[in-house]
Amino acid sequence: NYLVTFSGHGEDSDGTIQDYEWCSSIDGILCYEESFEYQYLSPGNHTITFRVKDDNGAWSNESKGYLSIDAGL
Repeated sequence: NYLVTFSGHGEDSDGTIQDYEWCSSIDGILCYEESFEYQYLSPGNHTITFRVKDDNGAWSNESKGYLSIDAGL
């Protein structure tokens, strides 16, 4: 298994960031932290999305990244 480190950041011009959400197109929700390490991603081509929620309850647009996990290792 691969150990992958995820780290994201958000800013709120009129308040504070309250929540974080990381999601994989294959494995679903991964974590609700600003940064974390994950070792058990399923093999395949993942689209990873990250978004933040401010203290007014508004979610940001998603930021996306792509990650390929090889089934042979």
